[in-house]
Amino acid sequence: MTGHSLRNRLIAAFVGLALIPLLVAGGLLGWHTYTLHISDSYARQQQLAQRVAVELNAFLQRFELRLEDVDNLSNFAELNQAGQSQVLSRLLAKQHALREIWYLDAQGRERVHLSRVRITANDMAAEPAQQELLKAALHGSRVIFGPIHYDAGSGEPLMHIAMPVIDPNHGKAVGVLGTQVRVKAIWALVAALKTGAGEAVYILDAQQRVIAHRNPSIVLRETRFQPIPDQERQVGLSGQEAFIASHTIQLGGQSFTVVVERTTAVALVPALTGLKIVGAVTVIALAIALALFYAAVRHIVVPIQEVAAAARAIRDGNLDRRVSVGGSDEIGDLATAFNSMTTQLRATLEKLQDEVHERQQAENSLAENRQILRTLIDNVAMWISYFDTNGRYIVANQRYADTFGIPPERIEGSHFSAVLPAALAQAHAPYIARCLNGEAVTFEEASDVGAAQPIYTTGTYVPVRNSEGAIIGGVVAVADISDLKQAEIALKELNTTLEQRVHQQTEENLLKERLLLQQSRHAAMGEMISAIAHQWRQPLNALALTLANLKDSFEFGELDQAVMDDSMSTGNRLIQKMSTTIDDFRNFFRPHQFKEKFQVESAIRDAAKLVEASLNNNHIELLLDCAEGIETYGAANELGQVVLNLIVNAKDASLERKIAAPRIAVCLRRSGEEAAITVEDNAGGIDPQVGERIFEPYFTTKAMGTGIGLYMARIIVERHLHGHIAFSNTGAGVRFTIAFPLTQAEAASEKSVLPE
Repeated sequence: MTGHSLRNRLIAAFVGLALIPLLVAGGLLGWHTYTLHISDSYARQQQLAQRVAVELNAFLQRFELRLEDVDNLSNFAELNQAGQSQVLSRLLAKQHALREIWYLDAQGRERVHLSRVRITANDMAAEPAQQELLKAALHGSRVIFGPIHYDAGSGEPLMHIAMPVIDPNHGKAVGVLGTQVRVKAIWALVAALKTGAGEAVYILDAQQRVIAHRNPSIVLRETRFQPIPDQERQVGLSGQEAFIASHTIQLGGQSFTVVVERTTAVALVPALTGLKIVGAVTVIALAIALALFYAAVRHIVVPIQEVAAAARAIRDGNLDRRVSVGGSDEIGDLATAFNSMTTQLRATLEKLQDEVHERQQAENSLAENRQILRTLIDNVAMWISYFDTNGRYIVANQRYADTFGIPPERIEGSHFSAVLPAALAQAHAPYIARCLNGEAVTFEEASDVGAAQPIYTTGTYVPVRNSEGAIIGGVVAVADISDLKQAEIALKELNTTLEQRVHQQTEENLLKERLLLQQSRHAAMGEMISAIAHQWRQPLNALALTLANLKDSFEFGELDQAVMDDSMSTGNRLIQKMSTTIDDFRNFFRPHQFKEKFQVESAIRDAAKLVEASLNNNHIELLLDCAEGIETYGAANELGQVVLNLIVNAKDASLERKIAAPRIAVCLRRSGEEAAITVEDNAGGIDPQVGERIFEPYFTTKAMGTGIGLYMARIIVERHLHGHIAFSNTGAGVRFTIAFPLTQAEAASEKSVLPE
């Protein structure tokens, strides 16, 4: 048995198509299962660390908010020492996590100091830790979180929080309000977490000390641990190799890191179990493949070898050899067909021997003409053949032969029914008969013969006559018209579906735009609520002060008609101002049903007015330089929404990047029949790597952004103002430019794009 035998080829095929793919697939599946278990386990650790960090952040910020409430709701800076002590006593009584609370004036002396654990005296010099917080809070004008420290007596972890107290009349810091927080309250947060086997959760401060752990002794020992950044597997706090996931938060100059640790031995159990399962399945699959291979060799190879032996005998001239294989399967049918073919071959050879002499004498005289004809027809981009009156091919060009996968020498002399597929031969039999009766026949059809997909052809059968006019055969020439036919079909389909597709796409685009507009409006509503809060803060404080003065006048017997009238006038004026604020915002965000003529300067100033209080509260300077008398047609609040969005984005960038002296400049100019609006800030600019995507829907660089503000700005400017919007970095910040024509591009009665 040679190395190229069918058995050896089957073995090679089995190895190449079964064994190797199974082993490769098993290996890949095992590795995928292993890495998937590991990544899922680590992802759950990361999610737990992030969730605990969010809860820790909320826990600590709660005390920051309580201090802000004391300052904002009670006008703390304007109270006397007794009033300040009363306010802080209420706060200390309500917040059990607060151990001490104190107020220092700008000179560093304690005005109020209350404690749960010791007796304190007012008007004393501040402690060193308080002095440090005083300097930091007054210098930074923001809330400061002190480092974790431990009580000398009890060993309890504590932390200071300090906030500058601002005089509302002068806008300057007049002191610092501080508190001492029991960090031990965070222990309950960690102890309440549900952790899996081999898993531990703990919190580190900026000095890498463990400040919260399920085991309090670890905290009290001031245990330190420093995770290696960007390394999932490392030696953990327990001293064993573990998967470490962490999440860090920043609060008032301090950082806290939540660490979720899970030992490697526990984390790898599901992954190793998955590997074992994949290995077992792979072994079973290999066993099944071997069994199938053995059956194939037994029932297929041996019978085929018998057929091959008979074929070799017939090749050597033994036409009496027969195949002894029986059965009703495909191999049995092959043996029967092989024996029948041998009988027909013997009869055909005998018949051919009779015709050889006759054909040898036709061919001698036509050899030269045939060569000329062959050269001509082989170089024509058509299917060409010539047949005699019996339907046998005399000449067929190379393209004709290539189409049916048969050499020209084998086509020539064969009947057309033996060359053409059965269906095609049946279809062309009438054409050939009509041609041999003297008629020129033209046809057009689709066929998949010799092509990967159906082709369209057109052809003509022409009768051939001798010098005496008798028909001696026919010629058929066929041309490929697939490109023309496909173009015709495509054109018909396009004409049929174009209107429907255009209508459908238009409806889909309108729906998407309405959804985006609705989302943009919701985002704008959020900005509106925030702006209203800033606008109302001062009137509410003033109203509270008026009521307090009215109460004092009543208690001291000073309440007369003049005082009452003055208080009522002041209160009504403040309430009217708050009502006017609501009207301003409602009018700004109310959709305009029709476009109209409006002043561009007024639209810009109305938009700026909405965020003026928010900007002032965050010490952001807003510069407006708007030329007067510039008018255009459209919806004023659409343009205002674009300007408002750009101002809010600049404000957010300034606050996020903590710009020392933030500034936003809005400029309006006219150039010929075009208006140009620029909004420029000094917040550092836009990263060039994301610059090309800022106008795309749902793309945002903000942690809580929607990604539709700049997209809707582009839609409004381009589609409704027929202008364009672009940005450029200036070095200090970014400049957005809006340019649009001042012509009446649309009728004044056209509906606005803003949704109701």
